[in-house]
Amino acid sequence: MIKLVYCITKRPELSDEEFFRYWKNIHGPIGARTPRLRKLIQSHRINIPGDKYSPAYDGTAELWFDTVEDLLAARQSPE
Repeated sequence: MIKLVYCITKRPELSDEEFFRYWKNIHGPIGARTPRLRKLIQSHRINIPGDKYSPAYDGTAELWFDTVEDLLAARQSPE
């Protein structure tokens, strides 16, 4: 199993609401169509009131592939 984990940071001009809506409803379904992708997981940042540490990124995306060959084939697709 090959798992890629991307730490995602939104563009500064986007609100959290705009970013998470786009990532979930537009970008996510496109990514889910990637050939040979076994699984796609999006984890969205949450704000914790009172936490003195700011998150370093806005979310993570995990892409799972069965083999290196599947990953390489997926990298050739427009998705």
